[in-house]
Amino acid sequence: YCLELKRLGFECVGVDINEEYIKIAREKGVEAYIVKETLPFADDFFDTVIMFELLEHVHNSDEILKEAKRVARKNILITVPDCGGFETL
Repeated sequence: YCLELKRLGFECVGVDINEEYIKIAREKGVEAYIVKETLPFADDFFDTVIMFELLEHVHNSDEILKEAKRVARKNILITVPDCGGFETL
C-alpha cells in the first residue's frame, strides 16, 4: 500500500512485525520499521494512520488501537475483511 500512496504523492511509513516484509518494503524504497510493542514515533506524529487487514490477526487489539490513536494527529482508517457473517464460517 505504501508504494501506491507514494506514487500518488503521499508520504508513507510502513510498520510490520514480519522482518521479511520490512526488508522487501525497504528494497522497494519504502521507509519501514519492524514493530513488536509500541510504535517508535512521537505523539501526534502522523496526520493519518491506516491499518489494512490487521486487527483480525492480533490478540491485543486494544493496545494496538491505543497506539494508533497516540501517533495519529487527525485520522485513523481501519479495514477488516468481510467474511459474510457467522453463517459462512
